[in-house]
Amino acid sequence: MDNTNKDNTSSQTTSSGQEQSNNISAIGNIIFDYLDRCRFLFYPEQWNHIFLDFSKNDIFTLIFLYRKREVNVTEIADYLKVPLNTVTGVISRLEQKELVIRERSKLDKRVVCVRLDRLGLQMIEEELQQFSEYYLRIMEELTPDEKTLLFGLIDRIFNMLDRDIHSRTGDHLTRSQPVKRITIE
Repeated sequence: MDNTNKDNTSSQTTSSGQEQSNNISAIGNIIFDYLDRCRFLFYPEQWNHIFLDFSKNDIFTLIFLYRKREVNVTEIADYLKVPLNTVTGVISRLEQKELVIRERSKLDKRVVCVRLDRLGLQMIEEELQQFSEYYLRIMEELTPDEKTLLFGLIDRIFNMLDRDIHSRTGDHLTRSQPVKRITIE
């Protein structure tokens, strides 16, 4: 191969790399613009400080407990896709804030069950009320066709993300595996 071909290949690679860098930069600008436009959602006065006082795992654990009422620690770890020791720390923090109750199962003393305490239930219901108000205000502004389009796009995006995650990890974003329960006599 002569030097001319090497130079052409090198400039094509550089050009392709520069083009990819420009695309990433443009995508970054789009993402940051949307984040700037919705940053008001994260202002402390918008919520009861749930986003400021809790980690992501704390929030998702509270939501999971609200939806399931009572679960064991392994179910929380499976839901969050984190190790059991991480869940133990999450539960300990939430217990200290008097939001959850951790106790041994009455059916199997080896199993630790977790549920929302009265304060945790109240907090989630208050946040859910605020989310519902935003949701209803948005839905009032949209036509039936826009609602159909919006939910169709959201479903399509989550299905694409689920396929992508599944192809890389074997996990599913939107479907969880049921925990097998073994009866011990």
